[in-house]
Amino acid sequence: MRIRFVRLTKGLASLIIVSGAVLNTAPAFALDACKILLCLADPRGPKTEAECVPDITELFEMLSRGKPFPTCSLAGGSHVEQKYNYFDDCPSGTTELPTGSYAIQSTTVPRLLGGTETIYTGIGSGEGYAGTGQGKVCVGSKVGDTYVSVGQYDDARTSPAGVYSTVFLMRPQWSPRIIDVFIGNALQSRVRW
Repeated sequence: MRIRFVRLTKGLASLIIVSGAVLNTAPAFALDACKILLCLADPRGPKTEAECVPDITELFEMLSRGKPFPTCSLAGGSHVEQKYNYFDDCPSGTTELPTGSYAIQSTTVPRLLGGTETIYTGIGSGEGYAGTGQGKVCVGSKVGDTYVSVGQYDDARTSPAGVYSTVFLMRPQWSPRIIDVFIGNALQSRVRW
């Protein structure tokens, strides 16, 4: 093999080195980790681009075998956080109803006027959720307090409940395995696998 030396300007040499690092398809784990980070950050999904499919598939296989998430030394303030939860975060303007707390929505017509109350029971963030129950409850601003009747027959009891401007019920997602991608320390995307 013959090596040819060419004189380059400093800027062009840097561009070639950076381009080579990004475009290199040789199996260099650190470079693949940076590519994985870019693929995971794609808002259309991590496997949207054909070039991402093999690396993301391998990543999911590695993680399912308990291997650690690869790190990208070029990422700067960008990173990933792995989580395990069937539920996404509550929508903006709402918070999780604490575990075991009761809530009703303020627009509910009181029983005295012929209405029925939907009573929601909080499960907190949903961590540890095993796939049963009503789902995760997210509530808006608290506008008051009341008492509700929970349970039936011999188990019936009166318990305090918060009255909220909004009550939003979240259904569980198909997988609890989450990868949150942060670019510049701001959440860019969430990937379930």
